[in-house]
Amino acid sequence: DKVFLPADFIVRRGEVGSEMFFLRDGYAAVFLTSNAPHWNSREHHQIAKGSYFGEVALLTGQLRTAWIMARNYCVCSVLHQTAIDTIMADDPTCIVSLIKNFQDQLGLQAKTTWLEVRKRIKKDFPDNDEDEEWSELWEFVCSGVDGLAPAGVITWTRYQLLMSRIQVGGLDQKLLWALLDTDKNGFVTFDEFVDR
Repeated sequence: DKVFLPADFIVRRGEVGSEMFFLRDGYAAVFLTSNAPHWNSREHHQIAKGSYFGEVALLTGQLRTAWIMARNYCVCSVLHQTAIDTIMADDPTCIVSLIKNFQDQLGLQAKTTWLEVRKRIKKDFPDNDEDEEWSELWEFVCSGVDGLAPAGVITWTRYQLLMSRIQVGGLDQKLLWALLDTDKNGFVTFDEFVDR
């Protein structure tokens, strides 16, 4: 937990959002001004005990868009990006539930389409033709030689490696995975992936 005194900034506009906050005690104010607000500046709205904030920057990797100032003594629990990454790596079944929850709340949509993913794969794995067996892609994502999963299965970790290789952003990776892993089991078959 972190403790903030009255007038402390919990979140600063323009910061990299590598954590989200859960307000356990106290209340805070949100300011949308470009420059740091003062105590008497006009608030956009208040955040009450039991609320959470900072999730948008955490998920999207974008810079923070608001100032959040403690209005009295505040106690916040902090969830760091590394904790979310660890959870996703240790239990990929939770990825879809977590992403769908945030997607519903925030209205997030992937900027990269599956058609664009297919084009990038064809560019990065040029010897693969849809009529062939996608042998090079198969070897990269699901041959089973790395021991991460049986042959023919694409794990979250392997999927991330592929998507990073073809330069799909972190948020889009998660949003597209939520569309792909409809069973919420933390893996997909190679056929499910290439049929997308």
